[in-house]
Amino acid sequence: MSTLRSLLIGTAAALVATATLSAQAAHPRAEVRHDRRELRSDRHEVRQDRREVVGDRKEVAHDRHAIAGARAAGDTAAVIAGRHELKRDTRDLKQDRRDLAGDKRDTRQDRRGLRRDARDVRQK
Repeated sequence: MSTLRSLLIGTAAALVATATLSAQAAHPRAEVRHDRRELRSDRHEVRQDRREVVGDRKEVAHDRHAIAGARAAGDTAAVIAGRHELKRDTRDLKQDRRDLAGDKRDTRQDRRGLRRDARDVRQK
């Protein structure tokens, strides 16, 4: 029973992939145009993520400076609050760096796809 089910699922997946490829082959220039737009939006996301990373790095530096000032002033409560803020900002920085890496990866994949589609258009 499971063999029959997996065979049917595999056949359905192959039919869907074939339909998608035939639709792309029918309008190759539209596909290239779509890939260019996608690449442009990915580049925009990468720029935005870089700005966020820079902002988070400045926040972390500010938090460290505030902790040092509070420690020098002997304000224990401010040191504790500063450490809490530093921990949160550090977590945000790590997440933004992960987002940046993922967006860069998406940009590379889209650039490859655009080159492949542009090459396919030239060959026809």
